Amino acid sequence: MALAALLVPYRTTRTVEDGVRTTRAVLRATVELARARMAEPLVVIPQFGSEDDAERLLRRRIVDEQVPYVRVGLDADWRLPWDRHPNAHAAHEIAAAIAAQLRHGEARR
Repeated sequence: MALAALLVPYRTTRTVEDGVRTTRAVLRATVELARARMAEPLVVIPQFGSEDDAERLLRRRIVDEQVPYVRVGLDADWRLPWDRHPNAHAAHEIAAAIAAQLRHGEARR
């Protein structure tokens, strides 16, 4: 069963709902803590490749109108060769997007 769960990652509706609820609560608490410390909160959502329907739905449910965020579109090839993390070029794009959002105060809320 454990191997099957790794090969075919199926989630029940309840598991997804619990995850959405928990993630929203953690992000809201993080934003409140940042503001309490006079910091400008900004959640960064790196998006490798195009966003599919499931990802879009989850993003909307978790962050849209919940927390200030910036979504950064990245080429799917901009990853480190040995894992799925952003490479230097992707990191630069992420940093530039953060700076632009904070400079213009246009973080989505």
